[in-house]
Amino acid sequence: MNERGRNRIRRLFAAITVTLVSVVGGAIAGGTPANAAVRGNGICEALEYCLYQHAGFKGAVYDGLVIIPNMANVSYMPLPNIRLNDSITSIRNDTPCTFLLYIHANYEGNSFHMPPYTETPNVGAAWNDKFSSLLIACPL
Repeated sequence: MNERGRNRIRRLFAAITVTLVSVVGGAIAGGTPANAAVRGNGICEALEYCLYQHAGFKGAVYDGLVIIPNMANVSYMPLPNIRLNDSITSIRNDTPCTFLLYIHANYEGNSFHMPPYTETPNVGAAWNDKFSSLLIACPL
């Protein structure tokens, strides 16, 4: 398959993923206020993924449940001057979804897979500070 075909498949996968995340995210957000996670508050809560700047779940944190086509445009909470791009070392996935972190923007290049309800305190030297985009794949 040529590069044009691969890009078309990536765009289709991204569109399907956005739809699935909207459905699952809506179901998750539909919980009662007492148990609903507050996305984007810098606190890693149930039913969110969390991206950490340093190993061992330390440093700045980004918490959410959205795709990120270009991490150069997204900051850690509450540090608006520190971007996610090429700065992630540890990850928590407390969602029913698998997510894929790519080494280039727009879901290009090699990808690191995080299955549902897993965590890694250190992504390792091969992946450390290399992620630039994130896709989410949720079951129906």
